[in-house]
Amino acid sequence: MGRWTERNGIPPLNLINRHAKGNFGDLCEADVEANLQAIKSGLRILSKYSAGKDWVYVITESDCSSTCIMLVEEY
Repeated sequence: MGRWTERNGIPPLNLINRHAKGNFGDLCEADVEANLQAIKSGLRILSKYSAGKDWVYVITESDCSSTCIMLVEEY
């Protein structure tokens, strides 16, 4: 997956599960609302989580064909 997983010992599947359950992590209220609207409208969904010293995004594409995890600075 990447060095952040080794460095922080956080299984990527844990973040994907949180994301899939609607726990979008450290997003402002407006971004959470945007995600809720995106779910209704079939748009891309974004979550942001602290992973030790790193911050990561979990992004599900609008057609739900893929979900990726990346460091915030890779976005």
